[in-house]
Amino acid sequence: MGVPNVGKSSLINALAGKNRAKTGRTPGVTQHQQWIKLANDIELLDTPGIMVPGSLDKERTLRLGLCHIIKQKLLGTTYLCEYLLYQLIKNDKLDKLSHYKIENPKTDITGLLAQVAEARGCIKPGGEPDSEQASLILLKDYSDGKLGRLILDEAEPAPLPEDLNIIWV
Repeated sequence: MGVPNVGKSSLINALAGKNRAKTGRTPGVTQHQQWIKLANDIELLDTPGIMVPGSLDKERTLRLGLCHIIKQKLLGTTYLCEYLLYQLIKNDKLDKLSHYKIENPKTDITGLLAQVAEARGCIKPGGEPDSEQASLILLKDYSDGKLGRLILDEAEPAPLPEDLNIIWV
């Protein structure tokens, strides 16, 4: 069991040594529970992903969208790209957009998507950049690691208890 699109079916396929469970890049590929028989009378149950009930705040929702845990098209690919751009700027990783051979990447999403569209030849009839296609390319490249590593969560270390005694051996 786990959230959508984290590799449950892929793990089962690896353990089975065969592609028994259907896999894909987007959440929702596994629609039904399916028992997969392994060697030595062992069976594993492949299940659809589950999410904890309740509402998520906007930023958490966007993080899950960038990681393909929530379907990107449901959130809006341009909106997700805008959040990705925000994270690149916030983490001082705007230089990772050099993957598109863009010397001075725009810091507004409309301008950046136009640059990516031009760099990748996504031009509509009439010469207008295809921002929707560019947003799909940008999200796929991020997912494939072509824009480098980017940590979306801010982890704060838990304070150590005051009565903690460390013994060095």
